[in-house]
Amino acid sequence: FHGTVVQASPAADGRTLITTISVSRTIKGRVPSRMVVTTSNQPGLCGYPLHVNRTYDFAGRQHAHGQMSTNMCVMVPLNARP
Repeated sequence: FHGTVVQASPAADGRTLITTISVSRTIKGRVPSRMVVTTSNQPGLCGYPLHVNRTYDFAGRQHAHGQMSTNMCVMVPLNARP
């Protein structure tokens, strides 16, 4: 899906970034208008740098509880530069 980061904050574990995405366009499947996406906030752990007010194409693993996790391996091919 294609969307804009509207909120980003570190998780309690200190290693994860939790973001809320406003979805503007779906690419495949069904996606709600707001999606929670997590990634590592440490580049050495393949985290993808997500910044508030920036727009990205998203891919990743959707979890049963409705959140999605992503990383460098799936985000870099979709976005010109992190």
